[in-house]
Amino acid sequence: MKKGFTLIELLIVVVIIGILAAVGAAVIPNMLTNAKIAVAKKNFKTMETIFREEEAGCHIGNKLFLGFIGCKDWTSGRRAILFQISRNITHDVHLYITDMSNP
Repeated sequence: MKKGFTLIELLIVVVIIGILAAVGAAVIPNMLTNAKIAVAKKNFKTMETIFREEEAGCHIGNKLFLGFIGCKDWTSGRRAILFQISRNITHDVHLYITDMSNP
């Protein structure tokens, strides 16, 4: 009696692997896009948190915002503009990443 696999068994294994590869190829790009978007949003949230902490430091007597901007120069108008820019960039990054395609 010979030990080994028949041609049909090997073909079935190849077909199963091909199906799994096709499913993976369809799902992975969406997962990568969603991960990039999540990282970009998290990074901008972190920036916003840092700015808020620095602003709180200005209110308790620190002289500098982020170590080099005078607290007097950090007005509420500039803060609002910066946070709006941050939100716009987050939206733009989302659009950019979702439009990306692999060559």
